[in-house]
Amino acid sequence: MVVLVLILSILGSTWLNLQNSLAQQENRRRAVENSAAATDFLVSSQGFPEDWQNSANLSLSSVSNIGLKGTKGVSLAKLLALANVSTDYYALKDKMGLAKYHFRLVVSENFSNSSVMLSGIARQPVAYFASDSRVFFNALTVSGEVWDYYWGQGVLGAPNWGSSRNQYSGVKDAAFNQMLASQDSYNTIVVESPEFPYADANATLLKQFLEKGGTVVYLAGNGESELLVQNLGLNFRKSGLSVDGVVQKKGFFLQNSSVGANVSSGGRWVAFSPNGLAPEIFVSNSTNSSEALAVSWNYGLGKVYFISDFQADFNGIPGENVFNVVGWKLEYGVAPYANASFVFPQTRFSFVEGDRRIPAAITLVLWND
Repeated sequence: MVVLVLILSILGSTWLNLQNSLAQQENRRRAVENSAAATDFLVSSQGFPEDWQNSANLSLSSVSNIGLKGTKGVSLAKLLALANVSTDYYALKDKMGLAKYHFRLVVSENFSNSSVMLSGIARQPVAYFASDSRVFFNALTVSGEVWDYYWGQGVLGAPNWGSSRNQYSGVKDAAFNQMLASQDSYNTIVVESPEFPYADANATLLKQFLEKGGTVVYLAGNGESELLVQNLGLNFRKSGLSVDGVVQKKGFFLQNSSVGANVSSGGRWVAFSPNGLAPEIFVSNSTNSSEALAVSWNYGLGKVYFISDFQADFNGIPGENVFNVVGWKLEYGVAPYANASFVFPQTRFSFVEGDRRIPAAITLVLWND
């Protein structure tokens, strides 16, 4: 009898273990299916409403479900909007159909090294030229961007190199032209208040960079008597006094502001269009809407962004928190804990549609405690 009881006990324990193992396998199977379905939905659906990202007062209460699809790829506008509602983690999970799981969503720009894509218009690697002004330095050095520093020796002393990968220095025009000669190493060139004559810049190399699809971000300085982005399609005028502005549109370039917001600017340079060119004016002159304090336009396959004053005040919000130049990492949710029981990553390849289409990997990781 004792032996029989022992056998039955062993059989019962084995049966229970088998049942638990089967249940775990079923849970894993469902989790894999759910993670695949959720990833497919995010990438292939626009969500509902389809233009949920355009809500004037965006909140999760006005969204039935979250989808990221744009015209043909993943919409950068929706990724930016997702960041604005991601603070309510549990409500966001529900809108993504993930109530049973924790999640981590990561958009990677580069398939080879899986670096997380940044939201800004400055695609890495970035070349940064600065001389008598370095107001953009702080935003760049904490951004996580891959960037090189070109310092044109001027009135300021040698800079702190920050998080730059490589550093170059020399007299202003020499350092600037060295950067242009190395243009094949960069996707974006940021130029801050160079303050040397246009004739000393290698305009041919600058045009070549744009014609091949590069992005140039030009931060004007009041000390400049002429700008190095002239003869690229727009005209420029320097006012005797600083020029205030009004937000005309946000696009991908302005965040944390709204159309119609007043802009207090210390900048004196404004851009205006000759006949036939229709640039995107983000911030216009408050007294002349045809003049721009922040504007972008195409040149060849590339794009130029002009900012009259990077430190302008947008109704109490500083410009460095409004101009989406470097931006922030496109990652959302919570990374799996070290002791997470189930971790299910799913990756889909697509394009992120911003001011241009960028190949990207969208990875959704579901996990349980």
